Amino acid sequence: PSINKAFLLGHVGHTPKLSQTRSGQQATRVSLATSQTIYRADGTKEQRTEWHNVVAYGRLAENICAYVQKGNLLWVEGEMHMREYVTRDGIQKQLTEVIANSANFSETTQRGNAMLEDIKCVVYALIGACGVYAWLYYLAAMPGH
Repeated sequence: PSINKAFLLGHVGHTPKLSQTRSGQQATRVSLATSQTIYRADGTKEQRTEWHNVVAYGRLAENICAYVQKGNLLWVEGEMHMREYVTRDGIQKQLTEVIANSANFSETTQRGNAMLEDIKCVVYALIGACGVYAWLYYLAAMPGH
């Protein structure tokens, strides 16, 4: 058995735009920034930001484009996919994307803080599904731990 599941919580890098695939399906791409604070043994800390490519299709793409703007907090559940493409210069490249199955979005205000509380509940539920390793990872990622 194997599992391909991605959970991301981060800030949107640009306001999403709706497009269509060659087959006519609605689609959007979102750049999502996640940040992690690294605490070193010498007491210093470093903030690391990673950018993730998220793709949504259909009604989900429409909703993201209608309600999500640059800077909003976005929670995405989806699957990791890798695809290859050739640039205009003929160079072959690989790209990793999260194909979104669901998303929750909120402005970074009190609603955003309420969403964070909801997400903590999801994390606690994952602990039951994924075991103690998910719990330890969650604790290690929290500031001050």
